[in-house]
Amino acid sequence: MRLSRNAHYAIRTVLDLSQRGRGRSAEIAERQGIPPAYMAKVVQGLSRAGILRTYRGTHGGVQLARSPGAVTLRDVVEASEGPFAINLCAAWGDCPCAQPCPVRATLARVQATLERELAGVTVADLAADAAGLSRGQGAR
Repeated sequence: MRLSRNAHYAIRTVLDLSQRGRGRSAEIAERQGIPPAYMAKVVQGLSRAGILRTYRGTHGGVQLARSPGAVTLRDVVEASEGPFAINLCAAWGDCPCAQPCPVRATLARVQATLERELAGVTVADLAADAAGLSRGQGAR
């Protein structure tokens, strides 16, 4: 399993905004190495999910709609990827296999663990880790 490029760009965007506050999409794209044409898609998804707030006009730009401590890594991933599902039978419960199924039960545990881990890391945590790394300290 791997996160899409869209999710990776979304994570980098919210991390950038948590460290710098409000900014223009083009500036964030340049700092983060995100293709400018792709940045619009990233901002749109994050805005639709209520993670970013956008401003139009001369002094327009984007900023986090909530505090970095109130936005989890799971929020950002789901805003860019949609609802998280390691396997459809574990997420939706409509597995055509004979029940009880040991594969379904195992995948459901793995999904619950991954969801819990992603929900336990906030953008503020990521920003603190990034600050520690830039000072030469290891991440948590």
